[in-house]
Amino acid sequence: MKLGDRVWIRDDNSRHYEPGRFGPVYRKTFKVRTIVGETETRLFWILDGEGYMVSKKTGSLRCPNADGSWYGLQPRVWTSEREVDLDIWAHDYRPEVVRAVQWCRSPETLRKIADLLIAEGQLAAKDVNGFET
Repeated sequence: MKLGDRVWIRDDNSRHYEPGRFGPVYRKTFKVRTIVGETETRLFWILDGEGYMVSKKTGSLRCPNADGSWYGLQPRVWTSEREVDLDIWAHDYRPEVVRAVQWCRSPETLRKIADLLIAEGQLAAKDVNGFET
């Protein structure tokens, strides 16, 4: 990230509903912000609007409290529309994928899924030991 870059943040307090849809529209919780500066310590980027800051090291978003202190708002910001689209896809289809995996009866398919999760660091190989992959 650098000065002038656009980033996307999620505002869970901003809820938009559409007729015939249960729950808020996830896509509309994202807001575009621009990096407008950096803190004196150079540890954080400053975003336009609402006083948000982004850690240069971790990419986590911080927001000011009314008393001037800070709290971590989100574990990350999104740096491209593609990242936002992928997050929205994961949010919208995760329940169906989880349900399909839960009901999957093919050991080969489950092993492939386990291998992918191990490669992504989402599953420890020791948790599915007993068979060589």
